[in-house]
Amino acid sequence: MGGKDGGVKRLVLLLTALLVVGCGEKGSESKPEREKEEIRIWHIDDQPVLEVKRVYRGKQPWKLPFGRITPSHDWQNIDTDFYSCVLRNLTDQPVKLLDVRLKLERGIHNRKGEPLGADYLRDRWGEIVIKPNETLERENNWVWGKGDWNNLIKDYRAELQPGASTSGTSALAQLFEDNDGKPVPFSFRIILPYRR
Repeated sequence: MGGKDGGVKRLVLLLTALLVVGCGEKGSESKPEREKEEIRIWHIDDQPVLEVKRVYRGKQPWKLPFGRITPSHDWQNIDTDFYSCVLRNLTDQPVKLLDVRLKLERGIHNRKGEPLGADYLRDRWGEIVIKPNETLERENNWVWGKGDWNNLIKDYRAELQPGASTSGTSALAQLFEDNDGKPVPFSFRIILPYRR
């Protein structure tokens, strides 16, 4: 009898464990958490080039008026998340933004991943060149969605521009030398999470 009871108990424990694990996995598939602030450093080879800081500002714009670009939807009645973003040039050379591609983690963005160039970037950031050791800030970035969550992914192409201080004393001199003195391309990403 002890053998049957022990087998039944083990079976019940195994089924309970599977049920608990199964429920836990389903819960982990719910909307991912959003970090209030994120700072990332982007490099060319081993050289830090650009710091990207993204700060969640809530369901309202951080600062009004919006400026040159305003949301194309009724953000006061449609659930929207707002962020500020700061790009900090970590070098002694200018960084030029070339273009950005937008995509959604879930679904298709209406831009369908087409590169959006200098005019698009200038309208949103005010400038497309980040001067050496300076910052470029966009106070209001926004994202909204139809479901409970999504991520707007912005893939930027940029280049480190050669300048007067690309001599042998610059930590970046070798990068420009390896690229025949031409601008050195790199890319970076900003993700704007949407959470209902």
